Amino acid sequence: MVSGAATTGTSAWRAVSASRRGSAHGEGVPNQDAVQVRRVAGAHGDVWVVAVADGHGGARYVRSDVGARTAVDVAVRQVAEALSDRDDPPAVLREVVPRIVEEWRTQVAADARDRPLTDDERARGSDGSATAYGATLLVAVVGGHGVAVAQVGDGDALVRSHGFATRPVPGDDRLVAGETTSMCLESAVDDFRYAVVPDSAEPDLVLLSTDGYGNSFAQADWWHGLVDDLADFVVRSGFDRVADELPGWLEESARVGGDDVSAVLLVRDSLSDDRVATPPRTRELSTVPDEALPATAAPPGRRRRAGLVAVIAAAAAVLGVVATLFLLGPGRSEAPPVEPAEPTTSVTSTTPDGTPTVEGTGRSDQGRKKDTRPDGPKDTQKKDGKGGDTGKDEPARPLSGQE
Repeated sequence: MVSGAATTGTSAWRAVSASRRGSAHGEGVPNQDAVQVRRVAGAHGDVWVVAVADGHGGARYVRSDVGARTAVDVAVRQVAEALSDRDDPPAVLREVVPRIVEEWRTQVAADARDRPLTDDERARGSDGSATAYGATLLVAVVGGHGVAVAQVGDGDALVRSHGFATRPVPGDDRLVAGETTSMCLESAVDDFRYAVVPDSAEPDLVLLSTDGYGNSFAQADWWHGLVDDLADFVVRSGFDRVADELPGWLEESARVGGDDVSAVLLVRDSLSDDRVATPPRTRELSTVPDEALPATAAPPGRRRRAGLVAVIAAAAAVLGVVATLFLLGPGRSEAPPVEPAEPTTSVTSTTPDGTPTVEGTGRSDQGRKKDTRPDGPKDTQKKDGKGGDTGKDEPARPLSGQE
């Protein structure tokens, strides 16, 4: 479902959001993600306050869907109220995070009190504490000031700045092997990470998503190509077309990856001017004209697959010719015999073995320019056992020993 106003917004930004239930969920398991978008009138123009939350899916997080919905509702409302008389979104985010966590805990405790756990919920290992409602949270304010983000747990905040894809929120080394920080931990307030992309950095596209989206891509460096593709799509087809397609793209990711997928996409109106001024760096790889696009466009990253395969095939052919010439060519020749009385100089030449090397591309947060684009969400295996061939729902869990 698309929430927010897809075709209206501030004078500078427009926003659209969607959320899809993962295919790995068993019967009766709800979508444990939540998303909320709100336009707020500020002292110096309207801003967008947006949030996405991902409820934990383990057996004992029996009400994480409620925890996720509560998290986005509390976060958006608290930030919007604080911005009504303030004009410093980065400072507001840091100030309201403790209040967000406190109110979230109050509300989930009230829910546990008003709706006591069922026998089935207790059998799954829940004790009715805040752990049953565990969820991650990403909240951002986007407007004339730029972009300000606060995050606890996993998920992705991507910002296109100066024409390059960036991940401005600092990483957390603890988010490995399916573990994550969470709203349900006592350390939640201290576990939040923050980022600011000022307006001077020319942000023109923002994507906030739960980890189900990124995990549905085959390559770890998926986000570089995705941001470029989204920007290119906006330039060629307009924001309204992107807003129409976003639910379908998330639907495919939820089907392939298996996990719930939710995202908020915000686009600056000036991005459409890039058609004349500064076309996207990957525009030359797009060979499908606007009028030839199908009714349902392929997800970002998928249209480059054929071109990438062709490049790889051509490279393989060239390497094959070189290898053949090497194998069929003359062996190393020896110097002709010389008279013993005359001095000789021996020169040994070393020939390469002709074996090509391929350097792997690791995950990078530097937003470097790349020519190779990640494959779309196809035939992928999610981390932590989510989706793929396992069919299991094993989403991220709070860090051990901190619940």
